[in-house]
Amino acid sequence: RLSQALERLQGTQIKTDIETGGEGEEGYFSWLSEARLYYSKSKEKPGDRRLKAVRVRLCDWLYRAILRDRQVLDYADGYFQLGPVERRLYEVARSACIDGPHELSLDDLRLQLGYQNTLAHFRHILKAIVEADAIPDYRFVFSEAPMLGPEAPRKGRRAGYGWVTIERKPALLADQATRPAGTGAESVAESDGGGIAPAA
Repeated sequence: RLSQALERLQGTQIKTDIETGGEGEEGYFSWLSEARLYYSKSKEKPGDRRLKAVRVRLCDWLYRAILRDRQVLDYADGYFQLGPVERRLYEVARSACIDGPHELSLDDLRLQLGYQNTLAHFRHILKAIVEADAIPDYRFVFSEAPMLGPEAPRKGRRAGYGWVTIERKPALLADQATRPAGTGAESVAESDGGGIAPAA
């Protein structure tokens, strides 16, 4: 439920010493400094309530990170329809491909995902995901050829089972090149960090 989700966000305590917006702070904060639900009570059914609006105020640190430093990543609309493995793959791609394509061994990718099953099983799962092109905005290219360069596994480390290249899909690159400034994920509401949003 919405009220429970807001309660978890407001109740989560974060410890930080991160600097944002030219300022630094060390201490504890919650994602939300305030969350309110506005509702009307039913006259026909005592105890029933109809949600009218939600007011959420972000904490100062998160507000600065979004509006001043642009350090918050946007997620694709289809993210929440992905399975657990696909979600983690998307998260890795979203953070790793900021400056261009990213290469790593299959074993390193498995470790980044926190995948607990065997490498052989992960290899099978990843191949199916790659063939289905199931990750929004990003393409995973799997290769069994030896990986070259400083990121290559050490000789004799057969557990690498090949390597993976992660890159942005051409449609995403074209969209980012033509997107006007201040649109998309960067066009966060320009307010004091809070506002009333009508309930759906």
